[in-house]
This record gives sequence, structure tokens and C-alpha cells, in this order.
Amino acid sequence: MEAIYYGIDLHSTQLTNHLIKNEEGKSIERKNEKIYVNQIKSKLLPNLTKDTHVCIEASCCTFKFAEMIRNHVKQVYVINPLDFKSLYCSGKKTDKIDAKKLANRLKYYVESEDKDEDFPLVYIPESHVIKMRKLFSVYKLVTGNMVSLKNRLHSILKSNMIFYKREHLFKVIEEQFKGDELDDVDKFQIEILLEEISRLDDKIKMIKNKILEIGYKHFEDEIKLLISIKGISDFTACAIMSDIGKIERFANSKKLSSYLRSTSKVDSSNNVVKIGKRNKKGRKLSFELIIQGLNHIINSTPKFQRFYETKSKGKNKNVVRSAIVRKVIVAIFFMLRNKEIYNDYDKKNYETKLKDFEKKKKIFFLN
Repeated sequence: MEAIYYGIDLHSTQLTNHLIKNEEGKSIERKNEKIYVNQIKSKLLPNLTKDTHVCIEASCCTFKFAEMIRNHVKQVYVINPLDFKSLYCSGKKTDKIDAKKLANRLKYYVESEDKDEDFPLVYIPESHVIKMRKLFSVYKLVTGNMVSLKNRLHSILKSNMIFYKREHLFKVIEEQFKGDELDDVDKFQIEILLEEISRLDDKIKMIKNKILEIGYKHFEDEIKLLISIKGISDFTACAIMSDIGKIERFANSKKLSSYLRSTSKVDSSNNVVKIGKRNKKGRKLSFELIIQGLNHIINSTPKFQRFYETKSKGKNKNVVRSAIVRKVIVAIFFMLRNKEIYNDYDKKNYETKLKDFEKKKKIFFLN
């Protein structure tokens, strides 16, 4: 049976699809009417077969839609709309035109032996990876709210000309409540803020435990490898694996470094080479969490200490720190690919982490 190609322009409320198939040696195109999302099961799924290829642009509801149709078709392709130049580099743009362009480009990509770069595929994560990514999004949101509340506490104290080191915030508040420098309104604000901070702190612990529970279940071996790096906790290891999913997706360490936003753009022409900003098309969660524990990583080996001290002379320290993160990500690539622990691991530190890992594992899977 001949292959069938669907280009689907997907929105949160409706979709527009364009079909291309071969009948009696001829290519036949059919424009379909718009389908509302509550009609997908009744109007779209019955028309799909195991010879159908489907192409969708990446959006907020794409992965859910892909999950709905995955078992009804041969292959689902998700593309990055920002990199799909043929969709935007021509005149008129409507949902029907977009769906048609997706179908035509899909047909060419599947049938052509020359897989060019004008079909930027997006990785469709496994369900547990999607769950972890959702939880990390909530984690960042809640921790952001926590930071805002703490900043308000700092503002109240500073407005009363109370100066201190930021790490002593709660100790200072406790002392000020005993004195008369704060008026009733400020004390009332602080009480409300402290209650909210305590509540959010409990929620953050719950979110972290849920992330670790899923991570321990699906990435146990990978987490055990990653925590051999001093400065990377089991929580950071879960973040890394939620970004990566499968290490087999990456042909080399450069691809992984670029995907995790640790590689700068390079423009080269003749003898002129310009180093630009970091690539922002990939995922940034791993970079953000690795940078938080970077001091431990730098101090873990004389090699990193020398690199940091040498490169910091005459260069921006943030640039040097980013370079160290890139080196760590390169190490992570080879660790996961070869299933080996970190070469310069601290034996005592690693054994402590493994014991803590086993304790948490029992708690997660006994509950």
C-alpha cells in the first residue's frame, strides 16, 4: 500500500490538516476542513492507517497530540517551526497553507535519500521524561516565587536601615521581632511572608521528591554514574536526564553541548573567526543547575582549579565558568555513552552519595 502523508497545523482548540497520497501511480492531494480538538477521536483517528506519516509543528500541545495518534500511524514527525524556513520564507501564511507545506516537505523528506537540514526534527520524549520536564517547570516557578518573597523581606529590613549579610536573613528577623525598630505594619508583613515561605518550602520538597521518585525509577543507572561528579546531586542528575532523555540521540559530545546551551555560536569566514553568544535553541535546565554546584566541581580536581585560575586572568569569569560547564557536559556524554563513572571522582564523596541514593530508593519504592 502507498504511503500517506499528513501535514497538520495544530492549535490548542483546533487543527487543520492536508493529506497527500498516491493512487494508481498519481499523487493526490486533499484539503481537509478544520477539526476541533474534541473531534480528533471521531473525525481524525478513523482516517489514520499504519501507512500514514504525520508532521506537526512543535507547540505546547504537540506531545499530547503525538501520544494520541502514535499507535494509529507509522511515524509522527515533530519539527521546530523556528528552523523550518520554507514555512515562513514565502508570501501568504494561513493554517491551510502551513498544513500543505508541512505535508509536501514531509513527503520529500521520507521519500528522499538525501536527508537535508531543512527538516529540523524535534525529539519526542518518552512519557516519564515529559512528566519530569513538567515537574521541573513547576519547581522553577515555585522557587521563583520563593525568591520574590525573600527579596521583599530584604526590602523591608533595608527600608528600616537594618543592614546584615543576606545569608543571615532569618536570624536577623528573629532578633528584630524582639526589638522596637520595626513598626506593627512591617512586623505584620514579615509574619505573612514567613508563613508563605514556609508553605512554599514544603511544596518545593514535595516537588523534588516526586522528581526524584520518577528519576530513580527510570534513570537509576544514569544517576549513579552522574553523582560520581562532585557538585552534581541526584536532583541535578535527574534534571540532566530529563533534558537528555536518551544519550543515543547525540552523535558526539559537541551535539550534546550545543543542545544543553553550553556551546557558543561560531561565525567563520576566510581568516576571520567570531565567537558569539551561547546557542539558545536547546534546553537550559541542566546548565542552570550545574552552574549552581560549579564551585564544588572546580575545587574537586587540580585540573579544573588550574584551568579556572589560568583562564580567569584577562577574561570574564562567567565566560570561564561556562567553559568549565561545557567540559563537564563533555565528560557527561562519555560517561553515559560508555557507562563509566567520572575519572576524577572522589571515592569517599561518591560512596556517601551512593548510600544516600539507596536510602532514598527504599523510601520511594516502599511507599
